[in-house]
Amino acid sequence: MIIEAIEFVILIIALSFLMEYIERKIRAKVQQRIGPKYTGLLGILQPFADFLKLIFKEDVTSYSSDWILSIVSTLFLLTSSIALAFFVPFGTNNPIINYEYNLLASIVLITIYSLFVGMLGFSLTGSYETVGVGRMLQQVVSYETPYIISLLIPSLLVGSLNFSRIIEYQKSFPLFLFFPISFVVSLMSIMAKLEKAPFDVPEAETEIGGGWLSEISSWKLASIKLASNISFLVNASIIVDLYLGGSNNYIFPSQNLGVLYFTIKLLFVVFLLTLISSVLARYKIDQVVSFFWKYATPLTILQLILLFLVKMFS
Repeated sequence: MIIEAIEFVILIIALSFLMEYIERKIRAKVQQRIGPKYTGLLGILQPFADFLKLIFKEDVTSYSSDWILSIVSTLFLLTSSIALAFFVPFGTNNPIINYEYNLLASIVLITIYSLFVGMLGFSLTGSYETVGVGRMLQQVVSYETPYIISLLIPSLLVGSLNFSRIIEYQKSFPLFLFFPISFVVSLMSIMAKLEKAPFDVPEAETEIGGGWLSEISSWKLASIKLASNISFLVNASIIVDLYLGGSNNYIFPSQNLGVLYFTIKLLFVVFLLTLISSVLARYKIDQVVSFFWKYATPLTILQLILLFLVKMFS
């Protein structure tokens, strides 16, 4: 069991590097840049090379910062993103850890991830970090509510908090056909969670020099970027499982091509998120808060009300 867990962690890390490579190539193509090209075949090893480069750089921490809290927060941040992967199915109906409430456990870990990001920001005391962590907390409070509701809507229809049962329910049709509003809101919330444009105001390199990441370097910065890549991979996989039918095959249902179809759906979500992020300019923090509280949250609640009405009269 331990060996299988280690192999799974290595696989998840490798897939997260691959997702970063795909994201960087798509972004470069949209913005008419080159992107990763030289390290490995077609530059596929560039994310791993960047990770190694950061690890072996000097770790610099200011005297006024709480270096113990920064180390603990970084390790917990990476651990929580990896732990989340154990509860999410990847190309099959069953995750590594499969029990009745694994969706609920996933939501808890998603929330804990944001908590550790906040702890890491508070461990640093620079001016840019203070502004960045303030923006980041405002953003977290804004997107967490609609995101969690969006994740729970499919389970309320199915009547289960188990990923396997939700995927099984979608054998004939994906749930995004019935819940397009919450599907779109969940995609926007993932972008805000991972601080991708237009929701990258906590970092905002052109305004606050990297925000809460300004003073983080070496292995801590490498770990944070790896945690972000893994979180991107796993959160996108959650959307595929909940709204796109997971490993269900709608074209050739008689053939066992679950992994292939899950991969195609995952790449579609990654492409869609990257495309949106590549063509939009950064919002101001008040615009981010306004977007999620004035539009995303009410629309998600509307989707929830429509679900209750359907269940009431069906």
